[in-house]
Amino acid sequence: MNYSINKGNISVALLSIIALVFAIGGFGLGYLTLSNPSPEEVLHNMMASVSSLNSFSPSVSVKTETVSDKEKSTTSYNASIDLDISDPGNGQFRASLNSQGGSEELPLSINAQIILKDKIYYLKIDSGTSIGPFSLDSIADQWVKFDTQKASDKSAISSIGLVNIPTSTTLEITSQEMSQFRELIKNAFIFKDIVDLGKEEINGVKTYHYGFVPDDAALDLFTKESAKLLHSEYQPKSASTSEDLFSQAKFEIWMGTKDYLPRKMTVAGLVKDTEKGNVSGSAVLTFSNFNSIPPIQAIADAKPIEEVLESLLNSLFSGFNTSSSNKQ
Repeated sequence: MNYSINKGNISVALLSIIALVFAIGGFGLGYLTLSNPSPEEVLHNMMASVSSLNSFSPSVSVKTETVSDKEKSTTSYNASIDLDISDPGNGQFRASLNSQGGSEELPLSINAQIILKDKIYYLKIDSGTSIGPFSLDSIADQWVKFDTQKASDKSAISSIGLVNIPTSTTLEITSQEMSQFRELIKNAFIFKDIVDLGKEEINGVKTYHYGFVPDDAALDLFTKESAKLLHSEYQPKSASTSEDLFSQAKFEIWMGTKDYLPRKMTVAGLVKDTEKGNVSGSAVLTFSNFNSIPPIQAIADAKPIEEVLESLLNSLFSGFNTSSSNKQ
């Protein structure tokens, strides 16, 4: 039996094999590209996912240290918040706040809960809460309410001079303004110098992990446009201020690989020179309960602010007088 091989057939076969290899390689490259989006794409997707949220629960932990010629002080701030923005004209939130530390001149110990429901604030301060020499035990362990729509409540809270609570006019955001705000978030890109730090699992969720530096110009523009839509006051930052604050800062963020929602963000190495000395700080933010926060309820037995204002002012003046007499 005679076997013969046609050179033309060999050429066709080789070309077919080469084409198949390129096809498989191209498919594999395309698959990898689709399954591994760039950091920029992931961050854009994250902003789009965040813009569609109606509720979520952020938690934040901040530590600061102030060093001057006279003293060194540390302060910690912790807050857990449930935020509901499903109704643009009637936002709701529930927050637990804790702050400890301060300086020798103004020690700080605050434990409080705040609720905003139907444009009424509810505040509960735990016993032992104090700001410097001022103890707030006289109004502790009871719910106090402040109606943002009542002129008497606005006057009462203003007379204290310690808390700046938004009035009803600053809370009234139209559906159109909220839609514009969501679109602003969706299109915002405030990141630069992005570094891919791999993938990690947080609370059972696979995440993308990136390091980045905030884009000062983009962040300032976003803040300015947000202030317009949310009826807030815009205070532009100077370039030197941002440079001073972020010069040594290290930002990291973790986002779900499936839903692109943020799960965690950390900031380390914040530095700021102030009149009181050099201030450094770090922060950790976590996010959960996307579109599924626990219901926010009003406090039925809360006392009006007018009823507790007198005891609060007496407590503040008593603390001030005690502090003055101790210095003499």
